[in-house]
Amino acid sequence: MQCPRCQQANPTGQKFCGECGAPLNSPLAAERSYADLQTENEGLRRSLGEALDQQTATSEILRAMSGSLTDVQPVFDTIVRSGLRLLGGYSATMMLLRDGDCLDLVAYTSTSAEADASLVDAFPLPLCSLPPGERAVHDRRPHAVEDVESAPDVTNVMRETGRARGWHSNLFIPMIREDVALGLISITRRDPGPFAADQIALVQTFAEVRLAFRVPARSFLPPPRVESAVVTVHWSATPRADVDDVDGYRAVVRAAFGQRRKTLRNSLGALAVARGLDAPALLDAFGRAGIDPGIRAERLSTADFARLARAIGH
Repeated sequence: MQCPRCQQANPTGQKFCGECGAPLNSPLAAERSYADLQTENEGLRRSLGEALDQQTATSEILRAMSGSLTDVQPVFDTIVRSGLRLLGGYSATMMLLRDGDCLDLVAYTSTSAEADASLVDAFPLPLCSLPPGERAVHDRRPHAVEDVESAPDVTNVMRETGRARGWHSNLFIPMIREDVALGLISITRRDPGPFAADQIALVQTFAEVRLAFRVPARSFLPPPRVESAVVTVHWSATPRADVDDVDGYRAVVRAAFGQRRKTLRNSLGALAVARGLDAPALLDAFGRAGIDPGIRAERLSTADFARLARAIGH
């Protein structure tokens, strides 16, 4: 017997769902199921809006790349602006690693003339002065600060920058090429709080930055105080994972992280029903993808999500 709330399969004759506790075959079940459908509807509307934002950001970055074959600054500037749109951010910066332990500022969004000047003056910056960024580089995955004022593992440099620029939370996203960290993209928000896991997962899947070569300060007149670099940025609708249906992949990722405390079997239940799959068919899809339905979304890699999306779509 399938639960109308969480789609969990339950033994025949069971009165309450073993996963969420909802009553089965009660007068309230249909009513709660309708409420759940309303909630799901609202979630789908939000997902559609976010998907349109992602497509717009992708188009802007590719347009900047095609029109800036010799000048990479417009590409950098477009990336940080697009990061704000994709993650609902307040400000953004892009930093490139030099000699493995020093960060050069290559792009940022403006908050105020005074705050911008203080940001520029802080660079070059030792990587160790941004502990969450340093962890992102070492771990090859994003790290977030929910509140720079109360977090125990931030430096005075970060707190002073947050106060000057007017932000509290910060997400550090490493730029990786062949498992080598090239730098960081930092996205901030005014208010304290976490960044959504599905947004982080999509950023990891759809972005790749490659370092072409560095340009020393002496190449410019007058020489700037920082080194420059030429990079190629690949941010497109074609993800680095082996994805047949991009829209289907996004739908699976969002559904999986939409109820991140639930197992995949339950978080993907509503999506499976919308695709015409009953509980046995969903379990069969997990089996074909080689994914344990009893684990949570954060344990899957982008390749795992790609296999699972393919199995659910077929």
